[in-house]
Amino acid sequence: MSKEINLFIFEQNFARNVLSKTLYMKRCSFALMVGLFLCNTLLAQINLIGLNASSVSGVVEVVKWNATDSTSVRSFPTNLLGWATNTALFNPNNGNYYVYGISNAVNGVFNFNTQTNQSNLNTLAPVNAFSNSSEIDMSTGIIYNVTADINGSLIITAYDASAGVTTTLGNIDDNEPNPLDNRCDASGFDSNNGILYYAGHDGTSQCLYKIPVRNASFSWSKVALPALADGNSYSSLNYDNTNNKLYAVTQALDANGNYSKASVLEIKTTDGETTNRGILPLNLLPGSSSNVSAFDQQSGSLLLIGYNNDNPLNTERNLFIFNTNNNTYQMGQTPQGSFLSEIVCDNYNYAALKYGGNTPPTVIVSEVNNNKVYPNPANQKFNLYIPGFTANTTYQVTNVSGQKLLTGIIKNANTEIYTPQLAKGLYFILIQQQGKTQTLRLVID
Repeated sequence: MSKEINLFIFEQNFARNVLSKTLYMKRCSFALMVGLFLCNTLLAQINLIGLNASSVSGVVEVVKWNATDSTSVRSFPTNLLGWATNTALFNPNNGNYYVYGISNAVNGVFNFNTQTNQSNLNTLAPVNAFSNSSEIDMSTGIIYNVTADINGSLIITAYDASAGVTTTLGNIDDNEPNPLDNRCDASGFDSNNGILYYAGHDGTSQCLYKIPVRNASFSWSKVALPALADGNSYSSLNYDNTNNKLYAVTQALDANGNYSKASVLEIKTTDGETTNRGILPLNLLPGSSSNVSAFDQQSGSLLLIGYNNDNPLNTERNLFIFNTNNNTYQMGQTPQGSFLSEIVCDNYNYAALKYGGNTPPTVIVSEVNNNKVYPNPANQKFNLYIPGFTANTTYQVTNVSGQKLLTGIIKNANTEIYTPQLAKGLYFILIQQQGKTQTLRLVID
């Protein structure tokens, strides 16, 4: 599957009955208020990551923001010159944001760690590690990929980014003869059961392929999807790992008979039956890099970015937040004045609670043997409190890669250390005292 590099172009009695009904209504009202509060709280926690070809700074930036807060945008310059469309993934095990990119005339897997805000380009990554049909297993961090060879066979691979190794799991040989025609390039991943879902064409009809990737031997099955009119296809597959449901998006007709809207569909994975969950005034442009989708596992929100046809004079792309719990949507916030692409949801905390694959970020004072670092997170400076201070006690500040950034000698029990040179992110403080080394965790915010 080819990758198109974008260079900066890149959603009982009367009284008792009255009393009983009154209490019932109060309970209902209370339940409704609690439901609305929880819903709003969850929506407020939708954190997004994307790439921005900034017209202001003239460089490609990683941007992080909250889907409902326009003031939450934070930008981090990169050395990227461009990227392959629809290849972004987020690894909730370690907070890594991946995209296939190009820098200094070389291609590779670009990695940005959302916990440390540090990035790099892995030029040694296998060329078949990523495509626009790649998915990540939230419980293991393994990336699964669907590509096609010149004969039209689908090739399923597994990529371990930490080891830099790609393994071919197997081939699916019933795909259409010409792999470039009628391709859906839509995939979703069930991290609870280790199943990769792929919406593709087998030469006869559009199908949903089910591929259990954790089994010792390779196997797959498929079910036909309902035919869509006028050559429309299923796109933006996303799997809800809380409710075990698969969602897709397709074009929908407006009142004038034009395909200027989008339909959110729930796909029954056992037989391919679809249920229309809602209509959005979102224009899906076939084959366009403007079509961006992501799924926030904690709130059950399907997020889509595109042009709002309820406001045809608006040339800015909008964020649609579709709530799959009640089939309603609201408009979200995106950074303005930029070309935003490769958007993913930060499901780091969700994965920690669901799969136990990581430790959620902490903002409390770290303590090891009564030694403390405070405030934590810190800004510009922090204090080291060592109640058992002895002579010749030293400290080192390192980043997550082990690079030594600061060193010093501790001369009293409470030492103030200035850090204006440290970027926002996660660091480690190594305290060496009487032949022993203790490590404290520090967050610079």
